[in-house]
Amino acid sequence: NQQYFLTISESTNFRTIHYVHDFSEGLALVSLPGDSNPHRYIDKSGKIVLKLTDASESFDFHEGVARAYDYLDLMGFVDKTGRWVIPPRRWSCHDFADDRAMVIVKGKYGFIDHDGRIVIPLKFNDADSFVDGVARVKIGKTTRHIDINGNFVKKQTKN
Repeated sequence: NQQYFLTISESTNFRTIHYVHDFSEGLALVSLPGDSNPHRYIDKSGKIVLKLTDASESFDFHEGVARAYDYLDLMGFVDKTGRWVIPPRRWSCHDFADDRAMVIVKGKYGFIDHDGRIVIPLKFNDADSFVDGVARVKIGKTTRHIDINGNFVKKQTKN
């Protein structure tokens, strides 16, 4: 992420942005100087289009949702209206990729779908997010690759 300083319009008032994330899915997370709620998103015109009021921290949008922490330090996902679509839980989450988000609970890695259901069990010692339908996972000292259904696959290499 890079830092930018620019001016945006909020209604008819102009405000200076202290920090802005890169745009993702047409929105960028911004921080306004002296703002007690830094979880605002702007569109490419600079208009504030989303204010998260019940999140203590939020991230960029991927596949229509953004990871966010609530004020109890639980993590879930919000949609572009700010509604919790996957309620906050005591887990660590990564962004969605290929319709799966990696989650970590008590040191074990697994994957959820957009409904928040664990669709690939929390049984891995380490994992990466999906790229082109394949994710690297580690069971014990063995590294393998799985597809989005959790089946072990031979990793394809591109020429």
